[in-house]
Amino acid sequence: MSKGKLAGIIVACTIAIIAAIVLFYIKPWDRLTLSVSVNPPQAGFVFPATGKYKSGIQVTLTANPASSYTFDHWEGDASGTSPTITITMDSDKTLTANFKRQTYTLTISASPSGDGSVFPSSGQYESGAQVTLTASPASGYTFDHWSGDASGTASTITITMDSNKSLTANFKATIQTYTLTVNVSLSGAGSVSPSGGQYESGVSVTLTATPANGYTFDYWSGSASGTASTITITMDSNKSLTANFKTTSAPAQEAIPAEQLLAEYTANEIAADQKYNGKVIEVSGKIDNFGIDLDGNPLVCLYAGFLTDVVCHFDTSWESELGQLQKGQNITVQGICEGIGFINIDVNDCNLISVDGSSP
Repeated sequence: MSKGKLAGIIVACTIAIIAAIVLFYIKPWDRLTLSVSVNPPQAGFVFPATGKYKSGIQVTLTANPASSYTFDHWEGDASGTSPTITITMDSDKTLTANFKRQTYTLTISASPSGDGSVFPSSGQYESGAQVTLTASPASGYTFDHWSGDASGTASTITITMDSNKSLTANFKATIQTYTLTVNVSLSGAGSVSPSGGQYESGVSVTLTATPANGYTFDYWSGSASGTASTITITMDSNKSLTANFKTTSAPAQEAIPAEQLLAEYTANEIAADQKYNGKVIEVSGKIDNFGIDLDGNPLVCLYAGFLTDVVCHFDTSWESELGQLQKGQNITVQGICEGIGFINIDVNDCNLISVDGSSP
């Protein structure tokens, strides 16, 4: 036998021996299949993954969640909630690693407690969820601001649940305000300090009436009364006050009868205007009629002649006194003469001086 043939026989025998060892010990027909899946597919992965394993071998599997997910449980040929398990390959195995979205806790509170509410309230939300919150104040309160894991003064906000969140909706008591309106009975006769404005409920306001030269303070009317020039009122509602002034010196002449005033204007309007127009006068006469002007203020008409009256304009603070008058009564009125119009003579900013010779 040649050396070449001998070498060939040796190689063939060696291959046969190796093949016999592989078939006896490794037994490729004795391999079992491990099938691993993930639910949902993007939620994570399992290591090791699907593969072939020798019967009887133990395989340790670990479920690894993706960002924003957590491992939940195994199902199929394994169970439990631990992300790491060990199985024995005694048959083909099929396993599913189930993941779920990471959840975070949203904690909501209101301050002061009971002065408002937030919708939705505290709860669990999946990672990445956007939650729109609306703060609603209770009666007598307004929403002020958010604090904690949110900020701002808008009552409705949207937050992203990327971690546990704790927010507080802060409310404050509504401050009621009222309007103070201050009037002066005769234009230019004086002033009042303060002159009016907006005030919070319950605030005390001290008012002082100061007369101009030639005048003296007489009394308050409207939402206040009395003859003291300084008074204090409490703003528990809207208030309207009038400071009434009167001249300190006696008029240069007696009260002018309405008929005489008309006669002077009829005789020479220019001369009468120089004497009376824009000046404080006292005029007396018999009540011919009552009415309301375009501004809603009361007026009293004194008979001056055929189809002509002296029209005396009052403010609304005089409504009570004027309501007691009757046609035909003789009254004396103080006011600012505005001259003669198309028919009538107008006297503005009037005060009632006397009724039938007596004080009103």
